[in-house]
Amino acid sequence: MSYTKNRLGAHHLPDLFHVQQDISRAVSAPMAGKSRAAINQVEESEEHLESIMGRSMNYHEDLISRGRGRPIDFEKQITTAIEDIEINKEESERLSKLREELKTENKKLGELYHYVDLQSGKIRKEEKVINDMGEAIVKIKQIAEEEGLNEKSLKLIDKAADVLPKMEATLKFVSSYVKEKVDKMPLTTVQRDDVFNKCKHC
Repeated sequence: MSYTKNRLGAHHLPDLFHVQQDISRAVSAPMAGKSRAAINQVEESEEHLESIMGRSMNYHEDLISRGRGRPIDFEKQITTAIEDIEINKEESERLSKLREELKTENKKLGELYHYVDLQSGKIRKEEKVINDMGEAIVKIKQIAEEEGLNEKSLKLIDKAADVLPKMEATLKFVSSYVKEKVDKMPLTTVQRDDVFNKCKHC
């Protein structure tokens, strides 16, 4: 690869797959672990509530034979346990939504990395493509930092971001190649300009 690039002057095409794979490695497993932990917390808090309610029933059934003594405030314990369940459920749902958001942002990289807009058919400016991809990666890293992912995860995201300049170079390479081919086509000036003027607002 080095010989091809340095001695022959060939353009090396950066692999989008590896960019997305690095991001997936950075966030998928850690976030899945956090999500599983949150689900376990929900289950444990639900079991804790059941335990309190069971002890409450036994307590009141045995009250006559045992004597009063100092009463246990089961109502307060039950209220606190229910609140804990709600808090843990909210956290579990929040993490589930974050995982989907991270998947969406990573998938978006593949949708963005095209010289031509797949929906409109318009030619896209290289800077705009890379800027949009950069914003997606920044968002992914921001979530990773906010969720306290480790240094290894953050470095993998940075590694993915470092490939963007090479991707921009690839898009410019494709752009010049397309321009060269269009210039050789028997088009009128208006037709030729129309091909490239489509990218003005992309």
